[in-house]
Amino acid sequence: MAAASSFRSPASSTFYYSTPTPPRQAVAGDLNPTRR
Repeated sequence: MAAASSFRSPASSTFYYSTPTPPRQAVAGDLNPTRR
């Protein structure tokens, strides 16, 4: 399901990846939509 979310909002995914934050944090956010 997390992958679907990423595909739905490609721009958001790019932004997360563009950020200097670690990839782990990005993954956690995707897995926890409530945190968003």
